Amino acid sequence: MRKLILFDIDGTLLRDGGAAERVFDQAFSDLFAVPEASAGIDKHGRTDLEICRDAAHQAIGRDLRPDEIQALQERYVHLLPNALAACETFQVLPGVAALCADLARDDRVLLGLQTGNMETAAWAKLRRAKLADYFAFGGFGSDSPDRAALVRTAINRGRTLAPVDAKAIYVVGDAPGDIHAGRRNQVHTVAVGTGLTGLETLRALQPDFLLPDLSDAARFKRLLGLAA
Repeated sequence: MRKLILFDIDGTLLRDGGAAERVFDQAFSDLFAVPEASAGIDKHGRTDLEICRDAAHQAIGRDLRPDEIQALQERYVHLLPNALAACETFQVLPGVAALCADLARDDRVLLGLQTGNMETAAWAKLRRAKLADYFAFGGFGSDSPDRAALVRTAINRGRTLAPVDAKAIYVVGDAPGDIHAGRRNQVHTVAVGTGLTGLETLRALQPDFLLPDLSDAARFKRLLGLAA
């Protein structure tokens, strides 16, 4: 039985330097001729579908039709890779590459994703970060606008790949939504202070484990019972 570890992307593994937000606004402007549609909308820890809904209400005063959502997503994912490649402030967060490589080599671990990004966007960011090869599956914002639901999807997908210890499933993220989603799925939560939420705010939510960042791979593995 393997331990299942599900990582958030933005603010946990990497920072995209604002590339995704700029591309979303460009895609929305291309389709609806409204600039900066997502300006002022809280995006931290939320799914792409939630952000899309709020941007549409703010910019054009209504929900988007399914065909409009599809067109917006297609334009967004078309523009995103070039924007990521050109972004000089794109950053893989401290210790992440080494930790992912370490965990991917550990046959006690099944490594996955739980992210609000649409799946295509998630893989584009991971390829830019040179992290994509460490992950084979996940739950994505394109699976559900609800964070707990996409975590549940990730867990179910992991279980199709290998036997998973039900008592050793971990959600790793930098936002309150990650903690809430893990708790709603009755799994362990690991909060990291590399996002927009301060450590004290995360501490008050009582995650199972709290780390300032992912730079200490040995400590991370020790907390999750993976010490050599």
